Parts: sequence; C-alpha cells; structure tokens
Amino acid sequence: MTPWRTAVTCTWFLTLSAITYGQGLPAHPIDPDRPDLTNTAQVVDPGFVQFEAGGIFTRESDDRRVAGAPLGIRIGLRNWIEARVGFDNLLVRAVDDAGRQTGIGNLQLGAKIRVWPDTDGQSLLSLLPSVNLPTASEEKGLGSGGADFTLTVLTAVELNPRAQVGINYVVGAIAAEGGAAHFVQHVGSASLGLTVTDHWNPYFEMSAISRNRLDGSPVVAINMGTLYVIGRRLALDGGVQVGLTEDASAFSAFGGFSVAVGIANTRGSQRRAAPRQRWPSRR
Repeated sequence: MTPWRTAVTCTWFLTLSAITYGQGLPAHPIDPDRPDLTNTAQVVDPGFVQFEAGGIFTRESDDRRVAGAPLGIRIGLRNWIEARVGFDNLLVRAVDDAGRQTGIGNLQLGAKIRVWPDTDGQSLLSLLPSVNLPTASEEKGLGSGGADFTLTVLTAVELNPRAQVGINYVVGAIAAEGGAAHFVQHVGSASLGLTVTDHWNPYFEMSAISRNRLDGSPVVAINMGTLYVIGRRLALDGGVQVGLTEDASAFSAFGGFSVAVGIANTRGSQRRAAPRQRWPSRR
C-alpha cells in the first residue's frame, strides 16, 4: 500500500472508530469549524476530541478541477484552549492538457485560544495561530513546497436568539511557489448562521482574500449551505461556493460530518458546567 493510501486509511479508520466507541456527552452542543471558511470562536470541551471530515470538489476553471477529503481533529485541553491537527488527505488534481495528478495534501498544526469568555463560558473572542506544513508535492502542483504561518482572530455577534454573525480576520506569511520569499496575505470572512429548527442551521458567507499567490489578485467568493445537528455530539453539513473574481475558483461543492468523542471521564465536568441553554447555532 502506498504512503498516501496508508495515511488516508488510518485517519478515516480512527474517525469511524471514534464514532463507534466514543463516550460521554460534551457540556456544550457541537459547534463545528466546517463547512465554511469562517471558524467558530468556541473551543472544544476539555476531555473531548472533535473529528471534522468530508469531501470537496472544486472547479478552479474550465480546464482545472481538484477533489479532496480533508480531516480535522480538534482536541479539548482546557476550558480556554484546544489543540488542532488538519490533514488535506488525498488530493486529485486534473488539468485537461496535463492529465491527472494524485497525492497527499498538506498538514496543518495549530491551537485555538479563548481570550474573552462570556458569563456562560462561551467564547466571545479567540485567537488561532497555525502552521501549514508542506507535505504536498510541489512537482505535482498540489502545494507550494513551503510552510505557511497564519494568525486568525475569531469572534461573533448575536443578532437575535436565532441569528448570529461569525467574523474572522486572518493575517499570514504564505510561501510562494518556486522557492520565492513569503508574501503577506489578508483574509476576511463573515458568516450569517440561522437557527430554523432544532436541527437545521443554514448559513450564508462572504469571504475576501488579498491574494493566493505572489502575483495574484484579490479572491472574493460567496458560500452557502446548512448544518444538520443530531444531538450534542454529531452534525452533518453540505454546501456550495461560487467565486466572484478572476482568481477565485469558479465553483465548489462539499459535504461532511463532525462528531465529538469523549476521551476521559467527563461526568464531573458535566456536573460543573451548567450554562443556560443556548440556541443550537452553528456559530
């Protein structure tokens, strides 16, 4: 078995095993960082691991397409911090005049740190430093060949009991292709999340990226979809994204799931955590 197949098989096996053998209930309802670009300010409850996995198909242009199966793992360490590992897993890139390239994607490491909680222990403001490690092949066109370093500021504004806007700002040092020096990238996004029922949570997002490459132009896109919440531990999601500028990917479609799994005896923490019942929004 090739290395990328081994990596993909192991990560999906761990995810499915966690769904089967996980224990306990988290103190707060599941609040995934997928499927849109805007991440929640909330951190995963201590003693829990949250798996967020799915598939995505992107039509970058008329002659270029990319498919992937990303997996994120969020580990609750304390009430104010979570560790994060992300895998792009298998990537398939097809270009009409150059054929198809297949390989593993990049690896992301980071931590989400709550810096401003509300009276219920929820996060009003969080920071997310991260590094994107260049495990994807530059020769195959799957990565830049260099590491990226980013810092994200995450917050949210509650409009009413059934509507909330999540806001992210990202600044990063991004590796340029061909071994060139890093360039500065700015990203801003805002996602409106709605609670239609106890299960359905649709969203609409607008995002803007200063540039994705050294000589690139701004990338602006809209993203819409929904989260379907099943209890406190499990949620399904799906959506589409449409690019609005020349450098943006023309179209993306994606879907997946998120599941919170207890890895320690959480009974005590559940007894201590008695926040008011919040609407089960996705942000």
